[in-house]
Amino acid sequence: MAARRIRQPVPVHLPAHRQVCLRHGIWLPGPGAQQFSVSGCPDILAAEHQARRLLRRCTVEQLIYGTVQAPAEQAERAWKRRMAALIESNPRPVTESGPQALFLAAAYPEAIAAAAETCTGRTSPP
Repeated sequence: MAARRIRQPVPVHLPAHRQVCLRHGIWLPGPGAQQFSVSGCPDILAAEHQARRLLRRCTVEQLIYGTVQAPAEQAERAWKRRMAALIESNPRPVTESGPQALFLAAAYPEAIAAAAETCTGRTSPP
């Protein structure tokens, strides 16, 4: 894009269940928010791999619902450690402009683990 002198982000349609670009290690937030690197948190990348594998056993809607309905009593230490790593590894303007996206990225592994429990519980035979 730089060779064509396009300096602004190019909007594209992304599936709702895709949160991370695995090739570049970038968190893909909603429209208008800045992208940031999650390559310093391998558990976030592993959670994205797990989410893509889960789609073989459940629907996109079940996966999204499972991540939204993640239990609140998750261990705090892990996501706080990831939040600190994300803040340290990204430029200050990025971290200050999107704290909600940083929180979602930091809590993503726990959300996917909860979605895995929900999806496998719904799709398993009685």
